[in-house]
Amino acid sequence: MSLPLTLPAATFAAGLISFLSPCVLPLVPGYVSIITGTGVAELRSPTPAMKIASLKHAFAFVLGFTVVFIAFGLAAGAFGSVLGKYQSALETGFGALIIVLGLHMTGLVKVPVMSREVRFHALMSGGGLPRSFVTGFAFAFGWTPCVGPVLGTVLALAATQSAILTAAALLALYSAGLAIPFLLTALSVGKFLAAYKRMKAPLAYLNLASGLLLIVTGALLMSHHLSRLSIWMNDIPIFRKLAENFL
Repeated sequence: MSLPLTLPAATFAAGLISFLSPCVLPLVPGYVSIITGTGVAELRSPTPAMKIASLKHAFAFVLGFTVVFIAFGLAAGAFGSVLGKYQSALETGFGALIIVLGLHMTGLVKVPVMSREVRFHALMSGGGLPRSFVTGFAFAFGWTPCVGPVLGTVLALAATQSAILTAAALLALYSAGLAIPFLLTALSVGKFLAAYKRMKAPLAYLNLASGLLLIVTGALLMSHHLSRLSIWMNDIPIFRKLAENFL
């Protein structure tokens, strides 16, 4: 099944939004410290050996959550494929779900299940690449309030594609959007902390802006006009260039 030109780019951007969410971004240095077993103060001025070690652990961590997210994508694709003949009903139902998730992100509506945070503290300690992988695996399941609304939207869109591999590919792109900035942070925690100080004020509005975008996306999906979002995004040069690269 062919994808709207901007859907891959938008899915990657959704991963970036998840990384920048107010309850993930401030804790990223802590996660790097946990998986490497190195204090944040030491990570501010790492030696070359420490950088290599941090990157290895970071790769193991992102591999952990990527495995989970792609598995979610395969499940969503299988669900959409089985119910493909009900495409219109799927779009209406998932569109309504996305609107609710958007309202939750704006703070106008609270969804209790999205406010339950599960952290697997017993797993989160340095001591080898397998432990870093398990920590990433736990991250994917445990941080529902942070990544849940955006991830839920990506899964809903993946399910409406009615193609298992397409859905898995979309979740791989989502994981990449979340993983790349984490890997960059692992290389230079000091630069991350400096950048975070500058970004902190504008990021306070990220949840509101993201929630409003989800509401618009849900409404378009419900009305079976999601392609309009692709048309609008194609008017933005950076999205048009990204979309062309996927052709």
